[in-house]
Amino acid sequence: MDLLIALKEGRVAGINEKPTTHIETVMSHVLIYDDVVRKIYKNDREGVFLNLKNPVVRKNFYRDDFDWNQDVSPDIHKNLYGAKKDEHGNYTIVPFEDTDDWFIEMKRIESEDTLFKRLHDETVTLPMVRQLAEIQTKRLNQLTEKWLEHYNDLSSIGLPELWRKRLDEDLRNFGYSFGADIPTTTTDARVDKLLQFFATHPYFSTLSVEDAEIAIDNHAGNIVFVDDTPQFIDIYLLKREWRLIDRHHNIARIATCVRVLGGDELASEMYATFASYHSLAPSEVYRFMEAYNALIKGYYYTYLQKPETAARYFTFADATLETL
Repeated sequence: MDLLIALKEGRVAGINEKPTTHIETVMSHVLIYDDVVRKIYKNDREGVFLNLKNPVVRKNFYRDDFDWNQDVSPDIHKNLYGAKKDEHGNYTIVPFEDTDDWFIEMKRIESEDTLFKRLHDETVTLPMVRQLAEIQTKRLNQLTEKWLEHYNDLSSIGLPELWRKRLDEDLRNFGYSFGADIPTTTTDARVDKLLQFFATHPYFSTLSVEDAEIAIDNHAGNIVFVDDTPQFIDIYLLKREWRLIDRHHNIARIATCVRVLGGDELASEMYATFASYHSLAPSEVYRFMEAYNALIKGYYYTYLQKPETAARYFTFADATLETL
């Protein structure tokens, strides 16, 4: 019996209750109880971005995923537990270092109350996005202060080269994976347009380590509201190279969702709030970043088989590319 079955059957010492709901995602199993949520990452996932078959990689991913999420949303991400099977097939809770089975425990929240849903329902207000931009900016400042030195190897590569890889490798290959539905020529045209702007705009060639900030997975579906306050969940990005970027990309990423789903006025308020903490980049740089992020979301919602949402992002991205 593995840990997932033990949790589902209430056979982990000190955890007798059984979950009311089991949700399977691409990377994990999520068990929902009355008051808590417990998450187990799959140990059979192996790919370009993350190899969770490797026990050392899986262990480090659990630890860092939990630490980052707790740093950003401590009221939600409560505990990281190690678990070990005994001779009777039951599990006991053990120190993190003493096992190769783990699970994360979170406070159960109303997960349907996301920024994505509020944008879709047209209930997002200017004060709401102002609060979101302020909270994100402050927490990313704190996260960067704590974690930046752990990514010195990426800093030494340089932000310009990390940007190039995001475009010419990650985005292009992601787009190619939809070749049956989206022609590779379409993806090439999109990526080549971004690369042309990237190669000719002085913003990117002058980026330095002083501009670096920790990056999080801060799209609209990963922002939930607790007591009407935005909180971040599942922020830890799969690929290590994605976890460092220039700070303007972090505000642009969530502003993309806000603009596409909520309109220009709300997105502009996010940048205006961000400007209280950091000098703004040129407006065309934000258009570039929003086009890039909208393409990612378009492909992502294509993967999720949500063509209407994908179309909104693609339409915006393609129109924005024409302005660069």
